[in-house]
Amino acid sequence: MEEVKCSPKCKICNAVLVSGYYECNLTRHLKQLHSPVLKQLVQTLTVSLYDHFEVDLKSYKASCILCYQKLNVFRIQDIEVHLQDIA
Repeated sequence: MEEVKCSPKCKICNAVLVSGYYECNLTRHLKQLHSPVLKQLVQTLTVSLYDHFEVDLKSYKASCILCYQKLNVFRIQDIEVHLQDIA
């Protein structure tokens, strides 16, 4: 899947990411500047995943307990599709 380039604005600090919308840029911004908020967000998001995934809070990856596929916890749509595929 090809990512579209734009200039997103961080909802936490209002910084505009002039380097464009690439997942690695967003993740790096969150990790470097908002680590405590990011960890709290991931913990909140992953509570509902624990029945089907083992979540690594350091890498922000969710590993399916049935097939061991690793998914990014921020890509909720990918996780939903994966759950539908294995059901």
